Parts: sequence; structure tokens; C-alpha cells
Amino acid sequence: MFSVDYPSIWLAERVDADRYLDGAVDYDAIPGGLAGLLPDDFGTEVGGNMTSFGGLAAARDGDTDQISTECAGAVISAGFIFVRFGQALAIHRVEMWPSSDEGFATAASTNLGIRGFNGTTDPTLTTDGTLLAQTGTIVDTDEMLALTSGDQSTTYDGIIITNVPGIVGTVYFAEVRIYVRTAVTHIPIPYDQDEEVGGNMTLGGGVASARDGVSDQGIAASAGIASSAGFVFVRFGVPMKIARADVWGSNDQFFSTQASVTIQLRGFTGDTDPTTTTDGTLIATTGIVTDDTVMRTLTSTDMDTEWDGILIVITASAATQYLAEVRIYTPNPTHGSGLLWFYPDLTVDVMDGRRVVGTGVIDGDGDLTADTAPTDEQIGFDFDVTIEPFLPHAGPGKSGGQTMHKRQVAGVAVAVQNSTGFKVQSYKPNTEAWETEYTRAAYDDDATAAELADEPPVREEVVLAKPRGSEFDQRIRILKDYGGPLRVLEIGDEVDV
Repeated sequence: MFSVDYPSIWLAERVDADRYLDGAVDYDAIPGGLAGLLPDDFGTEVGGNMTSFGGLAAARDGDTDQISTECAGAVISAGFIFVRFGQALAIHRVEMWPSSDEGFATAASTNLGIRGFNGTTDPTLTTDGTLLAQTGTIVDTDEMLALTSGDQSTTYDGIIITNVPGIVGTVYFAEVRIYVRTAVTHIPIPYDQDEEVGGNMTLGGGVASARDGVSDQGIAASAGIASSAGFVFVRFGVPMKIARADVWGSNDQFFSTQASVTIQLRGFTGDTDPTTTTDGTLIATTGIVTDDTVMRTLTSTDMDTEWDGILIVITASAATQYLAEVRIYTPNPTHGSGLLWFYPDLTVDVMDGRRVVGTGVIDGDGDLTADTAPTDEQIGFDFDVTIEPFLPHAGPGKSGGQTMHKRQVAGVAVAVQNSTGFKVQSYKPNTEAWETEYTRAAYDDDATAAELADEPPVREEVVLAKPRGSEFDQRIRILKDYGGPLRVLEIGDEVDV
């Protein structure tokens, strides 16, 4: 006897009992269709002149409730923060939070704006780039303000968020959150997807420092090795496709004590951890490059293979090598894990609460097409859940002439709660396939049109089924092949021997 819940959802670090799809997102929770919130650690660079108090990083740390001394800030006539994306994106909107004690500025009024920029030159002024939206002069406030871009089709390499007070004074941002309209093709793999970080670069901060989220750190806090070749590997909790890796050297000795360096990205599979710099498969390399402070991007030549992990390998003519940080990106949803709020060019399953609505298509801009007024819809991917009890093998008796005959499962009793339906199936060795013996549908056969338009009922019941045929080792299973809740309390099998 056992009791277990099967809500038909990816069992990752964030499990919500009301989500029944793999990688589910709420349609109505994302304004403008599937305009996506960029993770705080997304992008290759954060800059600007609001470096006082908590510094620039404070505006991208996820904390919206900060006093002025904890915020990104500056005593200035015009403050700004910029984020460089690392790929061209169309901007949907930006949400901005002020300090909790001083608002956006010490002045009585301010003007907030968002601007897109392109090119490799970093912004230096609040007038750089192209104006997408601004508040105009407003009375300073301690409330969050949002600006929606007036141009959601043009793509930009980055965004500038400006704060220009009415008079010279101190300006603050507690947090800025950026939403984009373009489908993001390279999705950052969250640090909490790391199952293991290892390698031979154990000096300084050790191998763990290369996945601590800090790219600006010296050799004392970076991974290092007193050798001409070093590596750090990252093993994922589930296999991942790899789009690219961004790597940073230390801020004082860069990647190496030598004048030039070669950096490789390698993928590996299997349960054996890498032990050398040649393990795995080479999927990207910088070639020989000048050692400097520049972040290096390694774009994978194989974005289709699912790897159990990756290695970052640094080689030079002599010691010593350093790695401050590696950020890893996947090209598309893999297993539904992580921050998956977009599904470009994919067909997705749609549910309204417990009701399976059907499918939809996400276009290249991240919009759900062929969709009417969504209300409480969830978008994701359904998958099968199977429960197969063990039927013990009844061996022959002690008498030399006694043999075992084929057995038949005379009956199956399935006790469930919170159920929106399931199937009872038996395995047929002749066809090597499972055949359905009984179906408990989500709706009753006599359900009215109004009932079919509503969520299916949840049932607490015992269902009886009689599988056909006989086998020496009969196999029976319960199948849930569409989204919805199912709690199995007990499966009872009556077996003829």
C-alpha cells in the first residue's frame, strides 16, 4: 500500500501543486503575451554612473525593498544604469523601484526614462541611445513605476535606464526589472541546476568560486592553478544543450600570468567526472588570444547534443591560470527546468486550471497565436506519468514435476483521490506494447456542454478493472497521459496462480 501525488508537473526545485505542465507559466501573469522577464544575472555587463551606496549590482539583485544606502545611487544631475544583453533583444517594458526612504531622488521631482542602444561602445550619458519611453517630470514617489517601450519591434544590444532629478541631488534605484519581446535564444542555466562543480583549479577561491555569480574578483577569490593548464567542470542535475559560455578572468591577473592564453569549452557525458583538460568533446575555443580583462564568449558548435556537464579549460605557455566566473547558456527549453518563460517557434499545451484546453503555437517573437481571451491559462508541455506495481513471480513447487502455468490478473482495484482520470493498461509481450484495459475519463460520458467547458471534477473513488489475457509475469500499470491531478492511494491486484 502506498500514497503518492502525481500532479503531472516537472519535479524541479519549484513545485506548485496547481501546475500540471512541464515548464508551466501562467499566460495572464506575463503582460503582452509571452514578454519575458530577464533574470537579474542575464547579460554580459552592467554599467553606468550610479555606483555609490550599494553600487550598480544593487539594482539587479532581485531586492525591491532597500533603503537609500543599499541602493544603486549617485550624487549627480543625471544618473543612469545600463545593461548589455549579449544578444539583440526587443524591449517590452522596465519596472523600476525607488529607495524605500528617499524615493527615486532627494529632489522633489525627477524624470525617469528607458533608452535602447546598439554597438560595442558603452553608454556614457543619459542621452545616449534611442529614447523608448519616459515619465516626463513627475513628483518624486516611493512607489514602483513601469515604462512600456514605444518601439517593441526594433532590437537593441542593451538598455539604459535614466533618472534625471529636477535639481542636482542624489538619485536611487533599488531594483530595475527588464522585460523583452524578442524570443531569447540563449537562456542562462541557473546556478541551482549545478549538481557538482569540480576540476583542478583549487587555488584562491577554489573551483566553487567560478560559479558563485561574481565575475569581478581577484586571484584570491578566483579559481586558480599553478600550472600551464587548468580546468573547471560543471555537472548539471539533468542533461543540457549548450549554446555558449561566458568566462571572466581575475580582475588583477586576468586569465593567466602569461601574455596569451587559449580557452576551451568542452561537453561531457557519463557518470565519470573529468580528470584532464582533454576529457569530453571540444565544442568551442578562443584560439590563442591576448590575455586581458575582456570577458570571453565561447559559442558552441553543437547546440543539439544534451551534455551531462561542461569543462572550461585554460592553457598557456606556463603557470598560472585563473577563472573568476563562468556563466552557461542553453539554446532552448531542455526538460522544462529553470527560467522558462518563453517557447519560441514551439507548439505548447494549454490548460485552464485543471481543464485541458488544447495546443497553441508560439511565434518567433514569443506570442501565443490562435488564442482567444486567456483567463487562468497555463502554457507548457504535458507528459506521461506511469505507476506500475510489482507482481511477485510465483516459482515452481518442490515437486520435480510441478511447473508454473500462465497467470491472469483477475481484477485490479485502484483507489484514488483528487483524480481527473487515468487509464489501466496491461503489457502484451507479443506486440511489445501496452494496451488500455480501462479508461476513467476526465469527464463523465453524460457531461453537459456547460460541464465540458468547466474544469473537470476531482474524484475520490475506487475503480475496478479486469485485464485480458494471461502471462507468466503479468504487468499492469496506471497511466496519466494528460495534465491534471492524480493521487493514488492503493493499487490492488488479484492474481490467479
